[in-house]
Amino acid sequence: MRYRLAIFDLDGTLADSLPWFRGHVNDVADKFGFRRVAEEDIGPLRRAPPREILERLEVERERHGRRRNLVVAATGTGKTVIAALDYRRLRAARGGDMSLLFVAHRKEILDQSLRMFRHALRDGSFGETYVGGRRPDRWRHVFASVQSLATIDLATLAPDRFQMVIVDEFHHAAAATYRRLLDHLEPEILLGLTAMAVAAVSDGAYAVVTGRASAWLTRSRVRLVNRIGGVCLIGGGAWLALTRAR
Repeated sequence: MRYRLAIFDLDGTLADSLPWFRGHVNDVADKFGFRRVAEEDIGPLRRAPPREILERLEVERERHGRRRNLVVAATGTGKTVIAALDYRRLRAARGGDMSLLFVAHRKEILDQSLRMFRHALRDGSFGETYVGGRRPDRWRHVFASVQSLATIDLATLAPDRFQMVIVDEFHHAAAATYRRLLDHLEPEILLGLTAMAVAAVSDGAYAVVTGRASAWLTRSRVRLVNRIGGVCLIGGGAWLALTRAR
């Protein structure tokens, strides 16, 4: 049997959705009150190495007072490395230790992230995991699954227990298990990591979308980031299939 049209549910990286993304991202920014992306920023953001991302994070926090930040980068481009180096720099700036909670939804991600942090800090004993039946003893540097955290009574966990909270796959943050945790915690620094909003643009793309504390990281806006990524992926895949079928 011959088919005239085949549509594949791809990860979006084969279709260049940048023109669509460029045409809509600032409309979204205007509607929801976060910073617009200038035309001259698009190229540098797509090619920015981890060091530049770290510098941008520092500027947003120190100059603009924005301590809730979202790093958007395609899968495999170093989000965990950026997070580990960011934590290392923040801890060094304090001249001492800094409590940390790293949240993810899979044991494999947590184990990999813990290894990355230990390597970055040159400390093979750094961190404890809270996943798969394992519980932390010290609760100072915790790499926890959101499923495990959902089982604890948050009343026993002080909102300021962790000075820095890092949430991987942040596009899931609108889910009840994540919102329950994020609504309770009050870290000095919150860092979200996701690939959803940019995977359809470029494998090497980076962007830092920052908000003003509680003004940006709301339920509706987290869902909006997810929708943007989903539209890019579905639209890009359909466009690719239609153009190849001609």
